[in-house]
Amino acid sequence: TIQYNSDDYVELGEYKGLEVSLGSYEVTQDDVKREIEAALLSYPVYEDTDKDTVEDGDFVNIDYEGVKDGVAFNGGTAQDSVLEIGSNSFIDGFEDGLIGVKVGEKVDLNLTFPENYQNQELAGQAVVFHVTVNKIVNKSDMTYDKMDDAFVAANMSSQGYNTVDEFKKGVREQLEASNETTKKQETEAAVMLKLKEACKVKGLPEGLLDQKIEEYMGRFNTNLENYGMKLEDYLSTSGMTEEEVNVQAKELVTDSLEGQL
Repeated sequence: TIQYNSDDYVELGEYKGLEVSLGSYEVTQDDVKREIEAALLSYPVYEDTDKDTVEDGDFVNIDYEGVKDGVAFNGGTAQDSVLEIGSNSFIDGFEDGLIGVKVGEKVDLNLTFPENYQNQELAGQAVVFHVTVNKIVNKSDMTYDKMDDAFVAANMSSQGYNTVDEFKKGVREQLEASNETTKKQETEAAVMLKLKEACKVKGLPEGLLDQKIEEYMGRFNTNLENYGMKLEDYLSTSGMTEEEVNVQAKELVTDSLEGQL
């Protein structure tokens, strides 16, 4: 740890009574509506149809069970699952194997998981899916204006909402809490900018900048590794040179240290 007294490096200016300008943090009805509309995209509505044969592009309601060596494997079983044929949501052969199947019909799909499948126990393994086509449905998105208590109770009860009013109130409270956090952060940032105008940092403690840059780059490289990347990969995708990354790091760390002082 590098020991220092900040008084030796900062010349204080007039720091009392600073005024900063901020935006509005009020949550409006339009804000609530936009947030709800975005959430509704995750809860589509499916309506039954009279169609009796599966075609490419259909949404089908199915039951399925995946077995390997005659034993059902984890994650391979579901009931009343809706699948879009042609979406490539399932492994190769699953969706194509349902084309031409009649509603109410049961089929066995003999398939093989890809070699690079994330579950190593199933990667490259031959399995059988027992599938029942329950019905073919139409998919539509629920809208803000059509949303009713029954829909909210069916889809949002796990979040504590059973009526439209409860849902709207809950979303508003979440937005207000988020805005309050943002307001605090932006207030602190604005005050810091004012402080830097009023006060003067005369220098940095010896060795502190180099130490903090090293720590920063250590975190930077660790973050890259978490994404399976190396510095060379980052430089290639970002179009930056290593020198430019180092300059950017120095600027960021210097700004942070001056703020701390």
